[in-house]
Amino acid sequence: MTDLATHIANLNASNEFCTLETDVAYWNERGIYTPAHLNRYLAECAYSDGYKEVYGVRPRNGFTDWTDAELDAALADLENASFDLAEDEEYLASLESEAAKVEEMNNPAPLAWEAEDLMYG
Repeated sequence: MTDLATHIANLNASNEFCTLETDVAYWNERGIYTPAHLNRYLAECAYSDGYKEVYGVRPRNGFTDWTDAELDAALADLENASFDLAEDEEYLASLESEAAKVEEMNNPAPLAWEAEDLMYG
C-alpha cells in the first residue's frame, strides 16, 4: 500500500489538467490520511461538480454518507446525463440554426442603395 505522499505524487504525474497539494499536513487537516480517503474526497468533489454542471445547482442530499459503490453509480448516472445533455444541446443548436435560416428567407436584408441611385434613379 502506498502512503499518501506517494499517492498524491502519482496522481499529479498522471494528470495534466490540475495539480493536487503535495503537503500531507494540508490533507491531514481536512481529515484525509490515506490514499483511500483522498480517492473518496476526489470522487465526492467530482460528483458535486458534475451535478452542478448537469443540473445547475450543487446536490443537496447527503451523498457523503453513500457507500463507495453508491457514489460510483451516481457518478456513472451523471456521466450518462451529461452525454444526454450534450446531445440535447447539439439538437437545440441545430434547431436554432434552421430557424435562423427560415427567418432570413422570410425577412431578407434590405438592399443597400447608394444615395446617388436614389437621387438620379
